Amino acid sequence: MKLRFVPLVFFLLPLGSLFGQEVDLDMRYLKLQEAYTQRLQEIETRHEKTERELLNQFILSLPRVELEFRESGDLNGVVACRELQEFMLTEMKFPPRNPDAPELIRDKIEQLHEQRKESFESNQNDLNQLNKLLLDALEPYQVAFTKANQLPKALEIRELRLRLQQALGGETPGPTTTGPTPEPVRISNNPNALPFSFEPRRWKGLPGVTGRETAIGYEIKVDGDAEVAPRGLVMRNGLLTIPQQATTILLDRAKRNPMLSVEFSARSTASHQWNAQAPAVVFLYGNTLRDANLAVTQEGRNYYLYLRTTSAPVKRPLHRINLGRVADGRPQHFTITFRSGELTVYVDGSETDKLRNITGLFNNWDPYPVKMGRHPAPTGVPDLPKNIHWRGTLFQFNITTSLESARGASTNYNRFSRALTQ
Repeated sequence: MKLRFVPLVFFLLPLGSLFGQEVDLDMRYLKLQEAYTQRLQEIETRHEKTERELLNQFILSLPRVELEFRESGDLNGVVACRELQEFMLTEMKFPPRNPDAPELIRDKIEQLHEQRKESFESNQNDLNQLNKLLLDALEPYQVAFTKANQLPKALEIRELRLRLQQALGGETPGPTTTGPTPEPVRISNNPNALPFSFEPRRWKGLPGVTGRETAIGYEIKVDGDAEVAPRGLVMRNGLLTIPQQATTILLDRAKRNPMLSVEFSARSTASHQWNAQAPAVVFLYGNTLRDANLAVTQEGRNYYLYLRTTSAPVKRPLHRINLGRVADGRPQHFTITFRSGELTVYVDGSETDKLRNITGLFNNWDPYPVKMGRHPAPTGVPDLPKNIHWRGTLFQFNITTSLESARGASTNYNRFSRALTQ
């Protein structure tokens, strides 16, 4: 794919061209954002295409590898090669390094990972160059909005410049306006990092449990009676908040790729927690259950998923999906997948429900922080306290903009079970 460079003229316009009397400042800034987004999408699309081509070439090479094993009379090699082919055709993921595999297969996998590393480094270099262009282009806008007394917009640009500067590894630019310094954002270089992942750090060091990493690191803010324990988040009457910056990659990918896989595991300490009029919030990607992009609640004896798409259901702003009964006092694991109007629910690794009437894209998702545990009580419902608390333990919550297979849901559950029993 050839990249289109024409829109980037907005990155390079001199200050006088930007802020003459005949030019609308807000419109110019919008054009800059559009140019950046378009170029970003082109870079990401090219990277995704390269990764698909690497996978396809690897899969096509496996029959020749199997033939070599057959001709040499190596039965173990043939079996290993066929198992690898089945894994690749089922999962369509980059295979993990396997020190116990035959040497020829180990070499092929190692070569694939080296090619992927080169592709990732090339993609990261393109992104860095684009972000440097944006960083340079933002400064005159920050000055112009400040002079125009549009301080909220100037502060927004300043925060963006600070994040860009930190991501690029440079020194933080000095502020030209007063305002709070944003929380530091740690961006992972791991291409396998999930757009959003909340898991106990202890899990990463357990034998037989593959560690997971989130694409953007974040600082967790705990308020009230909540504890980030080694095995998970223990909620009694508290609130856990993860800053809005932590979901920026998830938000960008969801708008471009209308696929979603949600994995979470929890144990509820009460058999009955409120009802449909007053849901107890386990996870909320939004400020309220009306504006949320995504949420999980406990309502009575059932868990529910709330999901926003561009095709809202009748009389509701979000789709509301029953995930099944709460096993009182017992840990449960859920994987939910969505693509092309089909939503599938897996509980403890087994499919329990499939819905085909949930349509729409995620283009109407808005940036929000993530909140867990405590939620203001809805108005108009009698006999409710000021806040509604979910009481239980949340072990993990992972979101990715790809589709988990039935086999992947089972693998997720097995991983969770191992982590919980060790």
